[in-house]
Amino acid sequence: MVYLNNVEVTALIDSGSMVTTVSNSFYLSLSNKPVLRSLDSLGLEVTIVDGSLLSYLGYIECTILIPFVSDFKLGVPILVVPDTGSDLNCPVVIGTNVIRLCRDYMMDNPSANRVPDSWDIAIDSIKCKPLTVRSTNMHAVSVEPYETVTINGIARNVDAGISEVVTENLENSKQLTIYPRMATVDHQGSYSKIQVRLCNMSAKCVTIKPKSDMSYK
Repeated sequence: MVYLNNVEVTALIDSGSMVTTVSNSFYLSLSNKPVLRSLDSLGLEVTIVDGSLLSYLGYIECTILIPFVSDFKLGVPILVVPDTGSDLNCPVVIGTNVIRLCRDYMMDNPSANRVPDSWDIAIDSIKCKPLTVRSTNMHAVSVEPYETVTINGIARNVDAGISEVVTENLENSKQLTIYPRMATVDHQGSYSKIQVRLCNMSAKCVTIKPKSDMSYK
């Protein structure tokens, strides 16, 4: 169970999903519904386990409260997806964008409440070495509200055997949201090129300074 905008709901903890989703019927049942925003102009493509594309209606911005970290509320974008048969009993799927933030919280707060087995398994399954990708832009880049940009970046000390990485937020405080997706690694000797797709989901223009650090996985 988790609390989505203070409403208790059953959730599936899925370390195989890079995004968190909520069924359309549950979204419509909320008395205080967040605004459903369109992602059509952003061209976001999310795949599921069998490789097919995940259909979605848009996204909402919500707070998620996890019972075993009750003093830690997460404000995250959540995809609203069409109803399926399994949505009746479990309308929310918690993806790695939330699991990773919970993992970081537990690492910073070792005296926190005991982690339930379902969460412990999910957290253990995503243990990895994060990379710091630095943007290569020589001039400031302005990202307008609800605009998406693709930034070229470089990372160092990337294992030569790694051909793809997952890009996603590692910090909930970032002004720009990183699209959770697989990105190709182009090895260039002492460094590797990685493209990061960023979205400004706020109502204010955000500036990416030259050679900014983008701390993602």
